[in-house]
Amino acid sequence: MAFRLRFKEPPAAASGKTYETLDDRCWACVIQGGTENPCQSEAVLEEIEKNTGRPCPRVELEAGGVDAFSLLGFLIHEDLKPLAPKMFDAITHSMDPEERADTLRLVQSAMGEKKLLDILHPDPKKGSEGRR
Repeated sequence: MAFRLRFKEPPAAASGKTYETLDDRCWACVIQGGTENPCQSEAVLEEIEKNTGRPCPRVELEAGGVDAFSLLGFLIHEDLKPLAPKMFDAITHSMDPEERADTLRLVQSAMGEKKLLDILHPDPKKGSEGRR
């Protein structure tokens, strides 16, 4: 989620090609098996790998995480937040109680992530990187 929130539009490609979506840009990257140079500098990618063990800021969600990600999108947008309970019911209507609980735990965990909180609630004194 934090990765997607950082980009208002797909990052520019060195080739000059314009990508319609962030996903399209990511799949064109050499890290994902494409031919475009990464959208981040080598120094940034090294820092990401040092901190996360991954060579790229993009994280692919496991199947259960997709539902949690969808619900999270409703919870972080004030205009959509009132619809979150209906979205939860729609997403989880065919799940057993344990799967529903797992989905809620994933959402709860994501909502507590410092990186996401820093993006959602930037500290005006620290710029966009700090949390209030």
